[in-house]
Amino acid sequence: MEDKYITDFVPVDPLDDRAFNLFDKPPEGSYQVFDNFLPEKEFEEYSVLLDGSVDMRYNPHVSNERKTTTDGFYFYHRLYDATAPQSHLYETLCFPLLNKLNYVVPLSCRVNWFPQTSEIYEHGVHVDTNIKHKVLLFYVNDNNGYTRVAKDTIVESKANRALLFDGILPHNSSTATDVHLRCNINLTVLSFERNPLFS
Repeated sequence: MEDKYITDFVPVDPLDDRAFNLFDKPPEGSYQVFDNFLPEKEFEEYSVLLDGSVDMRYNPHVSNERKTTTDGFYFYHRLYDATAPQSHLYETLCFPLLNKLNYVVPLSCRVNWFPQTSEIYEHGVHVDTNIKHKVLLFYVNDNNGYTRVAKDTIVESKANRALLFDGILPHNSSTATDVHLRCNINLTVLSFERNPLFS
């Protein structure tokens, strides 16, 4: 596999209407799901995200880059951004994921908390950035929320599950009704080096 670098760009602008249209079916090979992604002992470290001890920030928009309408709100804790760690939890929570991916260049990493709703609510369809990248969504707890990667394709939230997909794939998240909060980690990576998980 050839290495990919930051100079490779995706021909889809997140503010272009095409970025808000789900595929009928995801392109073949555009996503993979891995259960029991981390060894059990490593995964236990992520329980800190559910005990209320992590400082979270409020964001009034989940995915609506245009901010013309609301698509719900969520709380986040930034672990890595702008080429530097942003949290004392960076090594504990990001390193195991990055090591598993054999990454070259991480772009961002954050914890997401989606509060419980009385009915499942889907957030807006989006792509994360117009730079060519991969996305790893790491699910911290079991719940009935999900990530939609195509009109007819959803990936359910299951503790220690990872969804790895091509960043040009329009997608959206949802709330959950059966837990107080749905928790995942969103990791975007600009390039991979000999990564066996995603060729």
